[in-house]
Parts: sequence; C-alpha cells; structure tokens
Amino acid sequence: MYTRGMVRAKRAGERRKQPAFKLDVGSALQRCDELLAAIYTEQTASGGLPADDERSDGVLRVFGRLGFPLGDADGAVALYRAHRHGGDATRFFRNLEGHAEVRCRASNPECDSCSLVSFCAFGTKEILRLASGNPLVVDLCSGAGSLSAAFRREGLRVILAVEKERHAAQSYRLNNPGVQVIEADMRRITSRNVLTMTGCRKGELSA
Repeated sequence: MYTRGMVRAKRAGERRKQPAFKLDVGSALQRCDELLAAIYTEQTASGGLPADDERSDGVLRVFGRLGFPLGDADGAVALYRAHRHGGDATRFFRNLEGHAEVRCRASNPECDSCSLVSFCAFGTKEILRLASGNPLVVDLCSGAGSLSAAFRREGLRVILAVEKERHAAQSYRLNNPGVQVIEADMRRITSRNVLTMTGCRKGELSA
C-alpha cells in the first residue's frame, strides 16, 4: 500500500528520469528542416539527393552530432521520411550537405554560428567551452531574441534562451545562432535546470 509520501517520491523520481525539455525526434527534425530551408535553400536549389558517398561524409556527420538514431546513409533518408510526412527530402538533404560544408565541418566546426545548436549535444558542449571566461547570460521569455542581441553587442555571452512559443523560438535560432534555445514555459524552469543545461556553477551567471 502506497502512502502519499511514497507516491510523491515515486513521481519525483520519474520526473528526474525524464530528459528535461527535450523535443521528440519528429519535432526536432521539423525544426532543423525549417531552419536549414531558411538558411540554405537558395544556395542548394539544384540537383537531387546527394550521392551515397556525400551522405556518408557530411550528412552522417551532422546526423551523428544531432543525435538522430540511424545506422547508415539510407537510414538517414528513412528516418526523415518516417517523421516528416510530406516533407521535401531532396531539399532537406541538399541543405544538410551544405550545412556540413559551411558550418558543421569535420574539423574546426563553427558551432558558435550554428542555428541548429539547440538540437546538438556536440555543439552545446563546444559553445560552453568557447564561453568559458566570459560574462554569461540566460535569456528568459526570449521571444525572437532582440534582448539577446543587445547583450551580445555589449560583450556578454548568451548561453541559454527559454521561449515556449515554437515560432518565436525558431526566429530566435535564426537571429542568434550559437545559442541553445529551450522550448518551455519559463515557470517550469528551475535554477537547477539552468545550471544543468549550461554546465555552470552557482555564481557564474551574470544575468
């Protein structure tokens, strides 16, 4: 027989086990598709799907860093088509290959200029490494990012933004590349969540 205290403890344990504010694969793919289309479509408009050797080089590198589950180049295409019904696979993979060449290179990737960093564990770690030693800021209720842009102009490093409205969050990612954006109600965000997601210790955040 469960007591109220046991039930509360059980629920708290279940919440701790759940990934905090992590989008499912389909939602993350949709947002990546939209961002890549906004950035690269005009540059990659010609041609069909990249050849297998191109996919295994650039596309699989980006997919691996984003943490999407797949086994090979064909798996990347299958994953997209399974989660993006009606999506343009040709456009997506051309844009992804362009991103691999421009930003997500095998060596010296430009994570601090990447709009996909919200979905990329590799990029998030790199951003935190680059931010070390700088005044750090978290932008709550960030909207499309005008306040963050002002912080950055003043030399502060924005390392996390919180915005619950998905279209505003997407605009933020385009306007402030290199910043991790969490799609959540700020009332659900605790100080412990912020420290965990940023890798900061108490006292390291300036604002």
